Amino acid sequence: MMGFEAIEIVLIVIFWIVVLPLTTLLHEIGHGIGGILISKERAMVFLGPIEPSNTKTFHIGRMDFHIKWAYFGFCSIKNYHKLNAMQRIAISAGGPAMSLLIVFAFIFLLFFDFPYQLKNFVTAIAIVNAWQFLCTAVPIIYPTWYKAYSGMSSDGYQIVKAWKEYRQERKVRL
Repeated sequence: MMGFEAIEIVLIVIFWIVVLPLTTLLHEIGHGIGGILISKERAMVFLGPIEPSNTKTFHIGRMDFHIKWAYFGFCSIKNYHKLNAMQRIAISAGGPAMSLLIVFAFIFLLFFDFPYQLKNFVTAIAIVNAWQFLCTAVPIIYPTWYKAYSGMSSDGYQIVKAWKEYRQERKVRL
């Protein structure tokens, strides 16, 4: 039988190799769900870079998955530029909403009786998803040290930008 230290090491390895990339993938799936629910377009969900070597791995309905193990990801909606402001808001909000949903789901799990190693694991998953929610929901342009996202706008920034466009569109119509 494994000792407590061995279990903790296994959980740490699983966290770094599986949970962190999966957290990013689920966040991007949130964007994809937003995209396919509010439009007739296809969503391309990437774990890893958007480059020719990251080819389509599989698809589910109108969602194409391009999976290459990484800690970063993207979601691209076909004809995104043709969508109206409210559709772009729904797509941008989908990722942070998914992250927040995961936070609440894992906080709920903490009410159950688990060994402390599993409680720590569940807590870590909730924390990393809360961090991802905050890092994506706050409207900023990512700094250079944010590597894969350097110079890109956060989901929150895209929501604010689309909301301003929506308000302008409403003023023109009235």
